[in-house]
Amino acid sequence: MIVNSLGLLGQEKVVPLLERLLSKNDWPTLNFTIAQSLYLLTGRQYEFINQKGNKEKLYLSAELTQVREVILATNGKIRKFKDMLILDKLFRPPVP
Repeated sequence: MIVNSLGLLGQEKVVPLLERLLSKNDWPTLNFTIAQSLYLLTGRQYEFINQKGNKEKLYLSAELTQVREVILATNGKIRKFKDMLILDKLFRPPVP
């Protein structure tokens, strides 16, 4: 949850820390989350080692790109309820 929160903050000062964590590959189960947070902060599509040990490029879903747009549009502003719903949707399980 902490790594997810870092991506939602929009503060690029945490990018070096997240890039270091991703490059060390110490937590394969978190690599996707780290890459996703880095995308939200930088707009760059990062590669990461998945849980199977394979290199993978972060998939940019429509939801993920929409979340990035909200983060950019609300940087330094108070987020409205509709913005918070868009951000929250990224972390909900898919509806069957």
